[in-house]
Amino acid sequence: MEIVLLNCGRTEPELLDEQMRELEKRIQRYQKYSRVDCIPVRSKSSAKTQMMQVEAEALTKELRPADRVILLDENGRSMNSRGFAQQMQKWMNAGSHRIVFVSGGAYGFDQQMRERADFSLSLSPMTCTHQLIRLFFLEQLYRCFTILNGHPYHND
Repeated sequence: MEIVLLNCGRTEPELLDEQMRELEKRIQRYQKYSRVDCIPVRSKSSAKTQMMQVEAEALTKELRPADRVILLDENGRSMNSRGFAQQMQKWMNAGSHRIVFVSGGAYGFDQQMRERADFSLSLSPMTCTHQLIRLFFLEQLYRCFTILNGHPYHND
């Protein structure tokens, strides 16, 4: 099984990307993991709904039919770190070859992506930039694996 973080666009600034790479190294100690940054082609004059459609098409091209797709979405289900670890264990036990967490663009996800998703996960009720949420998610994914493996990283 593989865990994939599918991003709409590159991660900037470099400092965020550097911190993400460090967490990704830690995650790979526990689980096969990869990051895919898909860069949708869009015009600067695109309307919000058009941009979301273009992003959805680019993201969908990276998905496989059997993928378990989890949207990182402010309107998704909220849970604490232990709850997330329990949910991850369920997904992993279900036998999916890939669990793909999708970080959308600045305007979120269009209906096409919402229909393709198996689950929506909120990392915070507050609105965060789509750049920053990637780092936050990776820290939670790492924390999840330390919880599942009984390592003392997580303090209740």
